[in-house]
Amino acid sequence: MRKNRGVRDVNSVQRALINTICLEPFATAPRLAYADWLSASGKPEEASAVRTVPEPVDFPAVFRLRQAWTIGEAGLGWGAESQAEVLMRGGLVEFFAGPCSEFMSRATPLFARHPVIGVILTDKWPCPDAAKTGLSGFWKTGDLPRRNGPDDIPTSLWNLLRADRVFPGHGDWKFWTTSGGARRALSDACVDWARSLAGFPSLPAP
Repeated sequence: MRKNRGVRDVNSVQRALINTICLEPFATAPRLAYADWLSASGKPEEASAVRTVPEPVDFPAVFRLRQAWTIGEAGLGWGAESQAEVLMRGGLVEFFAGPCSEFMSRATPLFARHPVIGVILTDKWPCPDAAKTGLSGFWKTGDLPRRNGPDDIPTSLWNLLRADRVFPGHGDWKFWTTSGGARRALSDACVDWARSLAGFPSLPAP
């Protein structure tokens, strides 16, 4: 697969350093190594920011940190039309929140340059099972959305969803025992998909 410019502009050393931060996002050593590389590359201001190691945060906590998110371009060059927000700590983007279409259009260059570990699609959320089982699910849209609802997930992301349950005869639905579990699974699928486009391996399962 031919890499786009957002990936080609990141050299192999930088990619390796970013990937190491993804694997240990709240560790000191990977960030210091990347900061040293930035400093040696003539980017002292970026290096200074990266040396700040953020406090650990789990996925549910990111919702409580939304007031700390940066709205719009956040220095990323996205422009005022962007509907996305990012949580940038220690000079690097950790979480992305925005519409599904904007995530999919910006994912490759964003993930090539930043150790993003979580994604919130603001226009997608799980819906209760119609059979009233207490489960929450996402539907695979295929090439054309059946109704473009909030639980309709593009096939490329849906295929990567790790579900709690998949019922026989319901091949286009995947279910989770909790809504939070479904949202976390969607975040993990988004991260896996975007990392693949950026040329990185999947992160270990949580």
